[in-house]
Amino acid sequence: MTENRKTECAIVQDLLPLYADGVVQTETAEWIQRHLETCPACREELQNLQKPDPAVLQKDLPLEKDLKKTGRHLRWSRRIMVVSAVLFVLLVLLPGGGTASCCRLTMSR
Repeated sequence: MTENRKTECAIVQDLLPLYADGVVQTETAEWIQRHLETCPACREELQNLQKPDPAVLQKDLPLEKDLKKTGRHLRWSRRIMVVSAVLFVLLVLLPGGGTASCCRLTMSR
């Protein structure tokens, strides 16, 4: 294998994951395709990339109880926000509460 061919293979192998995902430009994809037609090593590398990874297949996906826990946490956060908003309205904005009564006293003097 010539030095030029080794360099070309190295470049193709760097680009193969992107090529396999279909995110390279058209000209690059055509160039890689031409290279793959003449290079069994790079073709094999592409085939290996397209095989499902057993390590990924064996990983546990989020369990239903974890999803329920997240949902409960979000609902609890929403409740806290609503209660905080109601307290703000009661203490600050309604007559007789918080700074509103303080301002009224100051103005009536």
